[in-house]
Amino acid sequence: MNAASYPGVTPALGGSKIPVVRAAPVHPQARTEAVAAPALGLSEKALPPELDFKERLQAAARAGFANLELSVDNTPQRLSRLEWGPLERRALRRVQEGTGVRIESICLSANRSYPLGSAHEELRVRGQEIIAQTIALACDLQIKLVQIAGYDTAGAAHGDPSTADSARRFAEGLGQAAAKAEHAGVVLGLENMDTPFINSIPKALRYVREVDSSALRLYPDVGNLCAFHGDPDAELRAGAPYIAALHLKDTQAVSATYPGRFGGVHFKAGCVPFARVFACLRELDLKVPLVLEMWYDAGGDPYEAAAQACRFVQEGLGAPA
Repeated sequence: MNAASYPGVTPALGGSKIPVVRAAPVHPQARTEAVAAPALGLSEKALPPELDFKERLQAAARAGFANLELSVDNTPQRLSRLEWGPLERRALRRVQEGTGVRIESICLSANRSYPLGSAHEELRVRGQEIIAQTIALACDLQIKLVQIAGYDTAGAAHGDPSTADSARRFAEGLGQAAAKAEHAGVVLGLENMDTPFINSIPKALRYVREVDSSALRLYPDVGNLCAFHGDPDAELRAGAPYIAALHLKDTQAVSATYPGRFGGVHFKAGCVPFARVFACLRELDLKVPLVLEMWYDAGGDPYEAAAQACRFVQEGLGAPA
């Protein structure tokens, strides 16, 4: 791949027009009571996939965000980012200049298909390779934080059930990944997921403590947490000393008759008690990145949706306790 074919670094760095959507300013007094007037991040998954990187960064800035989170999932297009050469990596660093938005974290969800605790050795080997490649990409892009998914196996439906052995293999694999990250000066943030294996902060914290590496911390997903548990406050407090970043999104709760919905739920349309979450975050005063995880909806206005979500979180964190 050369610079001419690299998304976002064509000679004109141009592309489709992006509507100007301005985020409402936070009242100056509210900023003094907010969680350090948080500079919010946005997942790139919220934006149209046809945008190049400069357009994505500009769209995030117009919606009120300071950071953009890069995604490496199990799709061929996003996995191919791990194969970028030096030219492409330098170009992505350069394209951030002048946009007012930086890429400061990577959401690595590809291990859903290549889990560290799988009974299938080839999946574990590929999973470690993906993590090593992502750490290298983070270093080249001057990114210090990589979210890592808390999946031990691909699931019983794929002939790979979660067992005591898979939990042991996951812990061993996580330790190997943390050693790679520590050597590179990168932090891995373990996320609670949409499966029972790690669906809470205490479950994730067990592995963080077992691995016992300065390069392994928590990256809680508040939406996933609330889909399984009705009381996020106690969990956030329990994990606070280990939290490196937070994903904010809404979800629909799991029940005996419903598997829950973990993506594509608009803010305030799901089960997350945001008033309580915001109050807890203000009390804890965590100085960590807050990233809004959203998904592009071709039937809506992604730019306005991102701006509305940004305003909602800014106002919630800035409101008096």
